[in-house]
Amino acid sequence: MTMPTCSKKILNCLITEPRGIAFFILNIALSALLFVLVAEYFWQIKPCILCMYQRYVMFSLVGVAFFGFLVNSRLFSWMYVLIISIGLSIAGYHVGVEQHWWKGPDACSAEAPKVDVKASQADQIKTFREKLKQKSVAVVRCDEVNWRIFGISATFLTFVLYAGMLGFLSIGLLRKKK
Repeated sequence: MTMPTCSKKILNCLITEPRGIAFFILNIALSALLFVLVAEYFWQIKPCILCMYQRYVMFSLVGVAFFGFLVNSRLFSWMYVLIISIGLSIAGYHVGVEQHWWKGPDACSAEAPKVDVKASQADQIKTFREKLKQKSVAVVRCDEVNWRIFGISATFLTFVLYAGMLGFLSIGLLRKKK
């Protein structure tokens, strides 16, 4: 498979030709995934559940863009729009949770342990010791900014990335129709 021959400018080819669009989307999604995996495994920045959902969207975008590049069909542009819209929705929801505009999912919050006030002190101590013996898993909260890039929340930057990709696709789809 070769890149389409574009007598036009390279940018115009990237936004109007199916294989160019797939190439662009594939590179953006792979770069984003590489960046978050480096952040997690080298900088020890653990993702919350909403961050993981956004990763699943990026992985699906990589898969669809890869096949879109191989098949070279405009149908894939509409699949990118759908997948990116889902990612934009999750990122927008996550930004709202971080800004405390609404409550996040229960998987994103650490609840205080419930104490049975009717139990005796000895039973409460016994229960506490048993909980200490269990392997505890730290919950990464969605309503707190986990990390910032140049002072901006990574969640907000993800939202901007999805919005930019959607804008890029919209320009390409509108230009092709003319």
